[in-house]
Amino acid sequence: MTVQGVPSGLPNDTVVKIAVDVLALTGTTSTAVLGAQGLAVTGTGGAKGLKGTAAFFNITKNGSSAALLKGAKITSIVKDSAAYQSLPTIELIELFDGDITSPGTNTLTITAGAGLAFNPTTAGITVTGANFNADTATVTATKVTLTLQSDISNSKSITISGLTAKATAVGDLLVTVGGATIDSQYGPAGDKVVVANGVAKGEVKITGPAKLTKIGPNKLTTGVSAKVVLAETTYGSITKSDIGASEVAYISVTPSAGKLTGATIEVTSAWTGQPTFVSNDCAIESKGSATYICKVNTESTALPLPGTNTVTITAKVSGEGAVIGDTIALEIGGNVGVSGNVNVASVLESSSVKITGGVTQVEEGSTEIQKVSGFVISQAFPGSLSDGEFRILAPQGVAFAADLEPSSKAGGTASSTVSTFYPNDTLVMSSNGLGTTGTITVTSPSVLIASSVSGAIEFSLIDGNASGKAKTGLTSESLTLAYADKSLEAFSGGKDISLNVDYIATQEIEGGLVGDGYTVESSSTPTVTVSVSGSTMTIKGVAAGAANITVTDSVGQIDVVAVTVSEGAAIPAAVKTAKGVGDRTGVTFGAGASKNGGSSYGTEFSVDDEVTIIATVGVDATDVGEAGAIHVAGLLADGSFVFLDEDGLFAEWDISGLPGATIVTEELEASYTVTVVNASKLPAGEHRFALAYSTGEEVIYTGKALVITIAE
Repeated sequence: MTVQGVPSGLPNDTVVKIAVDVLALTGTTSTAVLGAQGLAVTGTGGAKGLKGTAAFFNITKNGSSAALLKGAKITSIVKDSAAYQSLPTIELIELFDGDITSPGTNTLTITAGAGLAFNPTTAGITVTGANFNADTATVTATKVTLTLQSDISNSKSITISGLTAKATAVGDLLVTVGGATIDSQYGPAGDKVVVANGVAKGEVKITGPAKLTKIGPNKLTTGVSAKVVLAETTYGSITKSDIGASEVAYISVTPSAGKLTGATIEVTSAWTGQPTFVSNDCAIESKGSATYICKVNTESTALPLPGTNTVTITAKVSGEGAVIGDTIALEIGGNVGVSGNVNVASVLESSSVKITGGVTQVEEGSTEIQKVSGFVISQAFPGSLSDGEFRILAPQGVAFAADLEPSSKAGGTASSTVSTFYPNDTLVMSSNGLGTTGTITVTSPSVLIASSVSGAIEFSLIDGNASGKAKTGLTSESLTLAYADKSLEAFSGGKDISLNVDYIATQEIEGGLVGDGYTVESSSTPTVTVSVSGSTMTIKGVAAGAANITVTDSVGQIDVVAVTVSEGAAIPAAVKTAKGVGDRTGVTFGAGASKNGGSSYGTEFSVDDEVTIIATVGVDATDVGEAGAIHVAGLLADGSFVFLDEDGLFAEWDISGLPGATIVTEELEASYTVTVVNASKLPAGEHRFALAYSTGEEVIYTGKALVITIAE
């Protein structure tokens, strides 16, 4: 090439336009050398300084590649789960138009790798960037074969989506993308693409209610709801993979006691657009057991890990046939990978009965109609009773009066009927409008009592009507509603009582039936405590205030004794500093003698006075909580040394050692009050009493004893 007319003497640029025949320059595309292509330039003559190269174009190999669509995520599939999961979209990307396909119909294959099995259906498969005929496609467990039409010369990519598969292995699961026609041109030649990750099946965590449902026994109702939650640790943990295709998948619910009257199952998932896990199609087994089975429609669906389903079982539990004290557990089983037990309910007494006004005394052999005691039935917890029927059975020799009027009411309404059964009469009563009160009131039934009847007359309270149906849920029990004994004395707990704090009063219970013994109960133990031995009540004032003592005899007769507690006078403190205290600063002792129940204290009394001696011990803070003992020692007027023992009685003291203890404890409290003598007439002379507490070998005691003088 010769260039003329180039100016001389100054720098200048020369532009040369060159037309290149690429095919002549490089040969055919299949034989072309890959890489940058151009010319080498070398000048001669006046252009000897011209030298270099010029790249005009780059030759690359025809072809395409297969990979996941940008942004697509690998699917996690539970190993051996029967549910097919959606695979991510695969994209074929070509370098040049027509590289993927040749003219006409092209075949693309996607082959499953080890541990991966396709869902053998073409339903749901979608192809973009090419004309796709689903009718000519075939899908087996190992291979997907697609036909693509040729009018895609302007397309740079093809996407394939909608494939589903399941896994039989854990780890990376891949497919091989290629095809007989595709490979012969420049389509993907056996590209390996990881599409899924196989994961091991997780566990199912079974959780019951945080608080057990209360339920009564022997009541056939729709039951109370108890919820059990099954939480998958990975989706597919609840699976149909272990059963045959023709088998019915189910979850079973079996109670350990009582009876199930219904069950439903539903799924809760944080992932939207997922189909239902199971239906509410639950029914009792045809065998007639108390097991409910709920059919499973589908498995949990394809969710990204750790996406899981929460399955909630709502079981209706009845206490029929259960025993008071039972804990009802549900055994969750079936054939879909769920197994476990969870407690859901506790069986408790559903009702209590209080006899109104005590047991009535009746006259045996009278031809007159007599009234026995009424009573109130109260539900033990909300919902434990409901409207229904119950019956009262009279013992032999007792018949309900034929002209008996309605005497059962709940919420203001009542009805009753009488049916006679030999030898017992049965009174069937109904509760209507139980409402929010939860009580059924039975007023005093009218009866006739034969001369053969004597002593306590026990009636039986039974739930349901004469056929055992229409139950209220009450707990059956025996009720002593009358006592036939002319010789039985009138029952009395005695007079009302007034006493001071820390003082004790005793009172005799009179009359009634002792039988197995009297029972006593304080309405406020922080104010008054009470105990009984034989017919003697012991009442102690704990704090200023008022309380009632309920006294009951063996046939249920009740009397109430009112108790008033006052502060009284302050117990005198020790007149001298305690001994053995060391560096303790919180030790206190006090003791006082009174003849008027603590209203005042003194040191001089007569032999006719009933003297009470009260002592107090204040333990130092450094000793509180330590093992120790409280001691009371005395020198009586007759010269004997004594100590107060743990039974509150004086015992002989060997003064060569520490006196015995009246209180021994593993952990000392901050203060103690001890009754040394209670309302007793003491012998004439001088009596001395001293206090102490000990911790191990250390003894802290009063600096001076309490001295009282008893005159003739």
